[in-house]
Amino acid sequence: MNNKISLAKEVAWASQNMPRTLRQVAALPDLSGVRLACCMHLDMKMIPLVQGILDKGAQVFLTTCNPTTVQDDVVAWLVERGAEACAWRNMSDADWQQSWEKAIAWQPTHLCEMGADITTLLHQRGEFGNIVAGLEATGSGVNRLGDIQPGYPIFNWDDLPVKEGLHNRHMVGLTAWHTFFQTTHLTLHEKKVLVIGYGLVGQGVAAAAKAFGGQVMVAEIDPARRLQAAYDGWHVVDLQEAIASADVVATATGGKNVVNRQALDRAKAGVFILNVGHVAEEIDGDYLRQYP
Repeated sequence: MNNKISLAKEVAWASQNMPRTLRQVAALPDLSGVRLACCMHLDMKMIPLVQGILDKGAQVFLTTCNPTTVQDDVVAWLVERGAEACAWRNMSDADWQQSWEKAIAWQPTHLCEMGADITTLLHQRGEFGNIVAGLEATGSGVNRLGDIQPGYPIFNWDDLPVKEGLHNRHMVGLTAWHTFFQTTHLTLHEKKVLVIGYGLVGQGVAAAAKAFGGQVMVAEIDPARRLQAAYDGWHVVDLQEAIASADVVATATGGKNVVNRQALDRAKAGVFILNVGHVAEEIDGDYLRQYP
């Protein structure tokens, strides 16, 4: 009971501090008949959104784009209020992939995704069921969609000014370093921080690292973004060379295998390596885990 009371207070706090979300949800039309399958982060800030959609009459199925970010009490809260779900914290890869299968078997009419996992699976099968529209929230997901033509519109809300300019540019970097501090109990003072990627997320990661006392270097393969980083005052470096001196490495590219075996072999002992992009594939995790 105490846990439920505590969670209720957290939900009330989140709702109080998400007035724009509440206003937008309140402005939605009646959603009766909509079957919305969501593949997204299932944390506290999703409750006002999902609960609002349920209140509008939609049926909702929840799974996650990242098992490590699932809050089980959040999932339970939303299930109690009418959502269906197949997601729990640190679920295995097999269970995670099975959750997408269950989302498809649920026969959604709409998708809301962060990473395009369900859409990619549907594309591989060559059938899209009864889906009439989708939403994609991440640059990584938009890149994955590529040449997929599902026959229905997919709205890219990663390009919305509020997502692009506020979330990507400011919030991601701020929360990434907060997580680093909470996990390591360290600060960035006197540490050389290598930020890999200088899109909007990388820009925010670099700016926040400097604000928190880090000595920031930026590695970027795109010539225009390298120039932009230099004009912004950052020390622009080559990844393979700079990683040897970095105390902290943060990837923010949305690409795959950016920090590869060669880079990991050159990294100094004790370096912290974190991924700020949507998927962990930016780092060769299998090779990294071979280190003691």
